[in-house]
Amino acid sequence: MVDGKLVTYIQQQLHNGFTLEVIRSALIQNGYPQQEVDEAISYIQHATKTAPLQQQTEFQSQEKMLVSYIKQYIKQGYTYGQIERFLLQNRYSPTLVKQALADAEKKTFQISIPSQKTLLIVFVMLLIAGALGATAWFFFNTEFKKDEAIDFSVTVDLDTLAPGETLSINNDFINFPDERKYPITLYYTINEKETLTRVDSWQLSFNINDPLKNEKHIIARTIASGAYELDVKMNYGTTSNQATADFTVSIDKQALDAAEEEAAQKEQKTKETEKIEETESEETSKETEQEQLSEVVETATEAYAVGADDYKNYAAAKEIAATDAANAILYCDLIVSLTKNDECYAAVARESMDKSYCEAIVADNTRDSCWVHFAFNLFDYTVCNEIANPYVKQNCEQLGKIAELKEGQ
Repeated sequence: MVDGKLVTYIQQQLHNGFTLEVIRSALIQNGYPQQEVDEAISYIQHATKTAPLQQQTEFQSQEKMLVSYIKQYIKQGYTYGQIERFLLQNRYSPTLVKQALADAEKKTFQISIPSQKTLLIVFVMLLIAGALGATAWFFFNTEFKKDEAIDFSVTVDLDTLAPGETLSINNDFINFPDERKYPITLYYTINEKETLTRVDSWQLSFNINDPLKNEKHIIARTIASGAYELDVKMNYGTTSNQATADFTVSIDKQALDAAEEEAAQKEQKTKETEKIEETESEETSKETEQEQLSEVVETATEAYAVGADDYKNYAAAKEIAATDAANAILYCDLIVSLTKNDECYAAVARESMDKSYCEAIVADNTRDSCWVHFAFNLFDYTVCNEIANPYVKQNCEQLGKIAELKEGQ
């Protein structure tokens, strides 16, 4: 029978960039039986061949997204080293990060000056192409309408909040058509301003007939005071735009009061402007405008799955987790939705009864729920220190002490 822990170790070393030959040699030198090592490697090779063919496409898609992300933050003054550390801290594969950084740093190659003969040939070919294009236009005289340029921006109502307060986000969909052809997906990420460390993330989707709305999100009570950046990526068909907004988390009452007063003044000015516009508009337009301004997203924590096979991969992972956790994780890694990805890791941890998989979960509440399962259901109180929520952590430690007292009786 294949050693599951040995399989997991080899997969981790492959993820870190080592080859199977190097890993095999190191394991044998450190006393592992050659037969067990070869069986584990054969198992991984078979699992890799039978894993969904979508992995290569997912890698290329993630690499393209990271290259765009790296170029954006290089323009903002961050160094390649800072960006690399941030990506590695957020569970991106070292191989993927290395490839994306290399592509982002590529310089435009120099083209040697062509000869006069080559220039003449190119010139003649351009004349022929121009003549053919003009002839086609003359005969067909067809106009092709292009999609109108669209854009997206984001602002926040309050730029200074206390931990646990609600961050009101204004989604500004610019030049979007009234009849949309594609769904809209928004990916929200909150990063520390200085280190780019991700502290929270979620996503929101609109189908083609859904009304476009603003967003509200509760800032975690455990978040530290400091400067933060709200990074929002908007996907619409083949169009992808990025928008950012800065805000501060503070426990200073004077700063919070000043921010609320400034927001109230802005709101008052907005109401006065709206009132003037309403007097100049017909009653029907006034009602429509009020409805649009009042629409907000009430449930900010809801995240929609955008991957076509997210639920299939989740179901496949959960089905085999009890007997083959290492292969189940391969299906979790294919899930696009951040929320569903965390749920998949938690399911594998529960089904396999291996608490180490809880460490891969990003969202604090989902990760805490994973630890709580092992503490409260399996009576493993060694995980209490891993719980982020201070109240839940305190309860876990108290139960652990009670269990120790019972054992001592």
